Amino acid sequence: MTHFNFQDQHTCRATLKIIKPLLEKLRDVEYVQRTMITDLGVKSNERISLRNDKKNQVEDEYECEVCSANLYVSFLCDVKEDTYFCLEHAIEYLQKAKQQQKRACKLLFTHSKEEISSLIKIVNQRIQEPDDTSSDSSGLYLFRY
Repeated sequence: MTHFNFQDQHTCRATLKIIKPLLEKLRDVEYVQRTMITDLGVKSNERISLRNDKKNQVEDEYECEVCSANLYVSFLCDVKEDTYFCLEHAIEYLQKAKQQQKRACKLLFTHSKEEISSLIKIVNQRIQEPDDTSSDSSGLYLFRY
C-alpha cells in the first residue's frame, strides 16, 4: 500500500503545491456527492480501513460496478446485492432505486470530510513553513486513492 505523509520534512514544497488544489477539489466533490447520497435516502454509513493489519490476508479492493474505478475515499455499497458504486454512479443508481433498495445501501468511507479538510490544513502549513523548520513526522497520512 502506498501512502503519503504530509508532514514529512522530505516532502518537497513544490509537490505540496501541486497536491493542494487536487485535495481541495476532492474535498469539495466528496462533500457535495456525500450530501446528495444522504438526501437520496441513504441513512447508513461506515468507516472502513484500507490498511491490512494481517500480513497474509489479501487486501479488499473495491471497484465501481459501472465504470470499474478503484474506490478508496468513499463509495456506496448495496449490501443486499453486494455491489459497489463510485459516488457519481451511486447517485445515478439511487435516483432510479426503489425505497427498499435504498435501505440496503451504505455509504462507506476511509476519510471523513473533516479529515480531508485537516489534510489540506497540514499541506497549507507545510507550504508556509520556512525551509529550516523541522516537522513532527507523526502527521496525517493519505492512503492510495
